[in-house]
Amino acid sequence: MSMRVGVVGVGTIAAYMVKGLLAERDKDVELYLSPRGTARTAELARLFPHVRVMPTNQAVLDESDWVLLAVRPQDAEEAVRPLRFSAGHKVLSVIAMTSLARLQTLMPKVNTFVRMIPLPFIERRSGPVVIYPDNQEILSLFEGLGQVILPRNEALLDVFSAISSSMSMFYRIVGQVAGWGEESGLSAEDAAAYTLSFYGALLETGARTPPAGLGNLWREMTPGGLNARAVEVMEAGGGFEIWNNALDEVMARIRR
Repeated sequence: MSMRVGVVGVGTIAAYMVKGLLAERDKDVELYLSPRGTARTAELARLFPHVRVMPTNQAVLDESDWVLLAVRPQDAEEAVRPLRFSAGHKVLSVIAMTSLARLQTLMPKVNTFVRMIPLPFIERRSGPVVIYPDNQEILSLFEGLGQVILPRNEALLDVFSAISSSMSMFYRIVGQVAGWGEESGLSAEDAAAYTLSFYGALLETGARTPPAGLGNLWREMTPGGLNARAVEVMEAGGGFEIWNNALDEVMARIRR
């Protein structure tokens, strides 16, 4: 029997999840989408025969066993309060900064809640997928869509969420370096190709390194060499500590 999943809030991340789930045609799942974002939902329905766009969010619930909530945190109460959830519904929430306790308050009839941190890479079935608490149905559904990580407690899910916020910082650094290369005489194509290949190889090396050694990879440099000079400049300007400061600020926002 197919797993019946309704999606309330078909934004960017929900669309990535739908594409990741259905692209390989290997998941026995029927998806029912809310009408939000007409162009996006219409595209998903056109691409995948197992997708149906419903006229209302309540119609989504009426067809579903699992309900994927993918609305913005500031819109959660407005989206959920009018809906009639039953004890038979199970909820998978990707709503940022919204705890299991808060979800239970919003949907008191529901007994099963799972939180998840999906990232855009899930469309290509790569990258981490954080799930809490452990739930066999959800694990089976998302098996093969990335590296599943199961935190020991909900507080650790917040830590993963904060780490995820560094995605734009990382992309900005990559863009900054490639841009510097272009300003220094490289073509835009060569600057991008070299920078992306270079950082990709660095990440591959990191992936092969035991966790205990990850924090020391930067030390593999020639004393007084070019890498050493770049590190000195960054340290003098607080360029490394500021990453922790940014993550601390994000964590404070998550937990306030």
